[in-house]
Amino acid sequence: MNLITLGWPYANPTLEANPHELAKITGVFRNQYKGVNGLGQTLNLYLSGGFMMEASESSHYPATGDWVKISPPFTDEQNKSAAIISKVLERKTVLSRIAAGTKGNEQLLACNVDKVFIVSSFNSELNLARLQRYLFLAKKGKIEPIVVLSKLDLEENYQTVAQELAQKLNPVKVMSISCKLNQGIDEIRNEIPPGTTGIFVGSSGVGKSTLVNKLLNREAQATQDVREDDDKGKHTTSSRDLFFLENAGMIVDTAGLREVQVFGDQESLDSTFQDISTLESSCRFSNCTHQEEPGCAIQEGLNSGKIDEDDYKNYQKMLRESAYANRRKDKGVQSNSKKKWKKIHMNMRQRKNFEKKQR
Repeated sequence: MNLITLGWPYANPTLEANPHELAKITGVFRNQYKGVNGLGQTLNLYLSGGFMMEASESSHYPATGDWVKISPPFTDEQNKSAAIISKVLERKTVLSRIAAGTKGNEQLLACNVDKVFIVSSFNSELNLARLQRYLFLAKKGKIEPIVVLSKLDLEENYQTVAQELAQKLNPVKVMSISCKLNQGIDEIRNEIPPGTTGIFVGSSGVGKSTLVNKLLNREAQATQDVREDDDKGKHTTSSRDLFFLENAGMIVDTAGLREVQVFGDQESLDSTFQDISTLESSCRFSNCTHQEEPGCAIQEGLNSGKIDEDDYKNYQKMLRESAYANRRKDKGVQSNSKKKWKKIHMNMRQRKNFEKKQR
C-alpha cells in the first residue's frame, strides 16, 4: 500500500508526498479519527490545538477520504499507534449536504471520492425526485454519479424499469443488481479500479451495507433482512467508514439519510435537469419567470409534454431550497467567523494578563 494505491489526488505525486507525514482518513468519530498513512500503517488520529483554534466551520474538520498532514507517530492511551493532525489538504471532490436542523451547517459525507453510487431498491422505495436530489449533490461535488437499483429479485420487470429510468436520467449510468442472486456485483467492482474511491449513499434499508459486504467478501457491516410489513430493510449503518477492496479501489458506506437537503450553484442544478435548463435559455426574455410571458420555452415545453410536469416542480422546489440553504449557510459562516475572532481576542487578552502577572 502506498500513496498512489491510496488514491493520492494531486497531479504531481511528489507534491508534499512524504508518506511519513501524510494520512488518509478512514473513519470519523466524535473526538478521534482513524486513518492510514502513506506506508499503510493504521493510526488513531487527533486534532492539534492549533487546528481546533483555526477551524471555524464544521466543514473545516477532517472527513472520511480526506488527506491530512500528521506528526511523527506515537503510542496513545489506548496503546495504539497515533499521530496529531495539523492540516487538511485541499480537497479534490466533496460530497456534502445541509445538515438537518435550522443552522444551515454543511455536513461532509466524504471527500476525494471519484464516484458516488446512489442506491435505491426496485421496491416501493424507488423515487425519482429523491434520486434527482442525490444527483444534484454529486454534480455540485464534481463527482461522477451512478444509480444502482438493488434487489432486482423483487421486481419481475426490472429490466424495463431500469431502461425507463436510464432514459430519464441520461447520460447517468443505471445499474441493476441483486446481492441475493449475486448479480451485478462484479460490474460495480469494475467501476472502482485500484487508486479510486466510491461512496454508497441512499435511504435506510436499500441494501448498501449488504452490497459493501459482497464487494469485500466478508461481513464488515451489520445487515438485517427486509421487513415484510413495508418491504424495506432495517437501518444498520451509523457511521461513514472507508474500506479497501482486494485488487480494486476503496469504498465508503454511509448511514441512510432521512433528509437530502440540497444546496449548490445554478450550474450544478442545470446539469441535473439538462432538458429544463436547455429550454430556459430559449425563452424570448432573459428574465422570463416562466409564468405567462410570450415566447416562454418552459411553458411551451410543459404544454407539449417535452418537459415532465413533476420534474419541473421538483426543479423549482430544489431551486428554492438551494437558494434558501445557501443564504443560511452564508449567515452561519459569518456567525462562526465572529465567534472565532472573539475567541482569539479573548485568548490574547488572557495571555497579556498572564505576562503582566509574571513581571
